[in-house]
Amino acid sequence: MKAAVIEQQGGLENLVYRDWPDPVPRENEVLAAMAEGKNNAAIAARLSLTERAVEKHINSIFSKLGLAEEKDVHRRVKAALLYLSAR
Repeated sequence: MKAAVIEQQGGLENLVYRDWPDPVPRENEVLAAMAEGKNNAAIAARLSLTERAVEKHINSIFSKLGLAEEKDVHRRVKAALLYLSAR
């Protein structure tokens, strides 16, 4: 699957499309639910997972998409936008 990924270079963010490393179907399901605006509890209920499992998938998604923790950026929103832009 091609995914939009954030790469930082010289303090600037660039959106590039490349193969998503080690795509996991469950991560795609979690990301799709995030793009629908679902919170972790709702995602867990929909996918029959624990909330902790959802958190682990989300952290893996953030890592694979190059979304580092930033004070002024909501990574869930950014991940959802990247997901939608790759569709």
